[in-house]
Amino acid sequence: MKLIKSSDYATGDQLLLATEIMALLRITRRTLNNYMLEGLPHLKLTQRALRFRLPDVTAWIESRKSLVEGGHQ
Repeated sequence: MKLIKSSDYATGDQLLLATEIMALLRITRRTLNNYMLEGLPHLKLTQRALRFRLPDVTAWIESRKSLVEGGHQ
């Protein structure tokens, strides 16, 4: 999966919407929810308002990628 670099889209301090993360990663809402259950970093501002920092999301995906490539998952 090719990720957009944070410098291409947002600074590390900018908070992104769930819909923006879904578009960047080309995933569905169900997949995003599963990723959050598996530990994807996010901020829950209200019961329905979620925000994400792109560097945190990228780091989480890279860490999972190394687990899969290493054969640990």
